[in-house]
Amino acid sequence: MFPCKLDGKPKINSLKVKPTVGVDFLNVSTTPNFGLKVDYPVTTGLTVSADVQQGAYKFNAKTIDNRISALRYGPSLFWTIDPNTTLFSSLQLGNYSDGNAETQSFTRLERKFGEFSLAANLFTWGYKNPTDNGYFAPSDFIVYTGEIAWEGDVITNALKCRVSVPLGGQKVNGTTSDAGGYQTKCTIKISPNFEADIGYVFSNVKNQATGLNTANSQSLGTQVRIKF
Repeated sequence: MFPCKLDGKPKINSLKVKPTVGVDFLNVSTTPNFGLKVDYPVTTGLTVSADVQQGAYKFNAKTIDNRISALRYGPSLFWTIDPNTTLFSSLQLGNYSDGNAETQSFTRLERKFGEFSLAANLFTWGYKNPTDNGYFAPSDFIVYTGEIAWEGDVITNALKCRVSVPLGGQKVNGTTSDAGGYQTKCTIKISPNFEADIGYVFSNVKNQATGLNTANSQSLGTQVRIKF
């Protein structure tokens, strides 16, 4: 799979518009894609957005082989309630080329206390129909967690880290279980124009690609940023 995409960021009065258009060169086909995101600052600290995306559903190899595409759209908001408290909430609807439909939402309320923070997270996801077209399509998937985190400099301001621990529960197609784990991310500032990230995540939340229990799942990621 080889994706190709062009985007821009024009501004119309107070609206920030980000259109994208591209082509996904897949193993078995070529699929065009497009997107549009509009941000509108309602008041100081409150921004409402609308997002539309159409293209190949690159959930896993099987959805690509089955040529599944999806139109996904919905609103979101980001509200800075006060300098230490923020609220983010989004709703996403989806219509699939195989006739399926989804509803997905995410809400996060966070409060900072210096280098520490507390947050509450709620994720919901549901599909109209079960499917064997290669993607996980739960009738109901809910994850709710409380989270405590620390973020700050380690020894020197050239090394900044964040450690967070979410704990809560999850429900998938009527079956409930605990949900939690921990994650760390450190940013190393090598020079004013060069930074590197390294992160580690441990989680027992259900795998959104398969619906299987991912108890003791681990992942390690890195990223490099260079400014020219």
